[in-house]
Amino acid sequence: MIRVLYVEDESLLAISVEEVMESEGYRVQLAHDGDEGLELASSFNPQIIVTDYMMPRLDGLSMVRKLREAGVTVPVIVTTAVPEESLSPELQEQYDIYLGKPFTDAEIIDALRRFNVTV
Repeated sequence: MIRVLYVEDESLLAISVEEVMESEGYRVQLAHDGDEGLELASSFNPQIIVTDYMMPRLDGLSMVRKLREAGVTVPVIVTTAVPEESLSPELQEQYDIYLGKPFTDAEIIDALRRFNVTV
């Protein structure tokens, strides 16, 4: 199973998307903010990270920046209601795929499949 770290602070969305990913055969570890995501990234060793951008405490892209500084190079999907063109070029360098909210189940699965990660 491909390991996905999913970082999302909206509980209902997090549970719904986690269920969709698991139904497609992904092993999902859920974190509720960037700080928890940092902690779980080292113990869970994800192959893909899916993260919300706007979260309390540590936002998703700051979390990814810290992971990159620590040598983590896994692909990243960022999910946010913020239009991509509003994100600075520095922030845009932190992720591989932008997925605007709201997104469909098919869109998140298609985004995950684009990485061609194998077990």
